Amino acid sequence: GRVVLKSPADGSLTTKLVRIDRPIMRIPSLAIHLQRGVNDGLKVNFQQHMSPVLATSIKNELNSSPAPAAGGDAKDGKSSGPNAFQQHPLLLTLLAQELGTEASQIIDFELQVCDTQPSAIGGAMEELVFSGRLDNLAHCFISLRALTDSLG
Repeated sequence: GRVVLKSPADGSLTTKLVRIDRPIMRIPSLAIHLQRGVNDGLKVNFQQHMSPVLATSIKNELNSSPAPAAGGDAKDGKSSGPNAFQQHPLLLTLLAQELGTEASQIIDFELQVCDTQPSAIGGAMEELVFSGRLDNLAHCFISLRALTDSLG
């Protein structure tokens, strides 16, 4: 993602790229056998069903971090100040640690949540490939291969 930082010295804005190489969020889903209306067709509401979970509130409260929210020093976990925006202080702390800066310097950010689980070979005879998006990747490869083969 991209993070906008405000310099404490002169107030200038800088943009830095950030990548956290470990799973920090999860988009939970209910097991298919526990969904009563699965045969009626699942209607996904992206605002309700696709929100990533960063941490449990209990663990967060037990390990409460004194890190300030973006734009201010709020102790209740809410942002304050002229550049405040509502983001969880724990997420801001993770971003700041990754960038080697303070959470209070983060003005704004744009992040993309992606799968971090690597592909694996499996099966009793190691004849299977377990990988997310494998069907899409294989389709793109075969399509491109067919196109290049048809030209030559």
